[in-house]
Amino acid sequence: MSRPRRTQETSTDGTGTDPKAKRQPMVFTVPPVFRQRNLYLACLTRAAPSSNCRGMGEGDTRSVLQHLLVGDEERVVITSLAIRSAERELLREAGYEVVRYRWLNAGQLAVYFTGHPDIDKHPDAFLFGYMLVNPSKDPAHAGLPGTVHSLILNNHAVSLAAFPPERNTLLQQSPLICGEITGNAASSAPLDVETIWTAFQYPVVIPVGGVEGIKRTWVRQAIKDLGELRNVAGNHARTVFDMAPVSFLARLTPRRSSEFDYYGWQADGTHLDIDRILDPRDDLPGHEMWLAGEVVRRLDAEKRQGLEACGVHLFVGVRAALEALAEEALPSAGDDLVSVQAADRS
Repeated sequence: MSRPRRTQETSTDGTGTDPKAKRQPMVFTVPPVFRQRNLYLACLTRAAPSSNCRGMGEGDTRSVLQHLLVGDEERVVITSLAIRSAERELLREAGYEVVRYRWLNAGQLAVYFTGHPDIDKHPDAFLFGYMLVNPSKDPAHAGLPGTVHSLILNNHAVSLAAFPPERNTLLQQSPLICGEITGNAASSAPLDVETIWTAFQYPVVIPVGGVEGIKRTWVRQAIKDLGELRNVAGNHARTVFDMAPVSFLARLTPRRSSEFDYYGWQADGTHLDIDRILDPRDDLPGHEMWLAGEVVRRLDAEKRQGLEACGVHLFVGVRAALEALAEEALPSAGDDLVSVQAADRS
């Protein structure tokens, strides 16, 4: 809530506000950014073999996949930073001018900045934020903030399958390099490839209220890009793993909490909180809920009719669902009106 505005009375002694002067009534206003809706998504990928950074080690016991203890089981984790990096690359592939992207020729993990991030010019700076350790060293960009909070919020992707207690590896053979170049090994070697067959689940949160002008287009693009999320694996990974959701549960609401489980997907492809939508006493109003993908295709007739009666937005296709969700969150017909209103306020 914005601070109350008070009219200032001039005192006779020149000290500023006269404490005896009659105060004007305080007026409370709610800035447009707080009159907002928030988009919460819980995404589920398809299952496939998963490894990381080639997943290779020469017969040692080093674990290449990252593990997280969930209850009594270990699950495999893909970090939120890897997901965000892939989302940023999708913006670049769509033709947007991004300020930061993966730099593949540095001989190590690296990103390339084309200049100082500008949230009014670079969609990735606005959507994912940034922090510069010492922005004052760049006088050419004086006045631009050194830190901007991310609009899009992510959390780690966690495997549905538990990692087995015994080491789960595949055996591959690294060949001896011959010919006109110099190899880095004197002989061929057997390599253990740590691998797991699993699907992953991960959340995405986007506050869509208060977004104005061209930035509405950027947010809509980011929502739709989730349907093509790929290349999340880092380093020189050589395996394909599609991180685009095969199913998702979403809520578009003014509430500041999703009030459903981001990690509620089960091994059979259902979500724990779907039944809660059918209960009118619960906290998930059907008209705010979106369900899409394989989970919808597997619904029995009775449950599908119940969800439709509750007003849930059901889609058998994820791509169509994300396009409709992006348009519902930020209608393109309102772009010009929002831009005019913003100009009037300035």
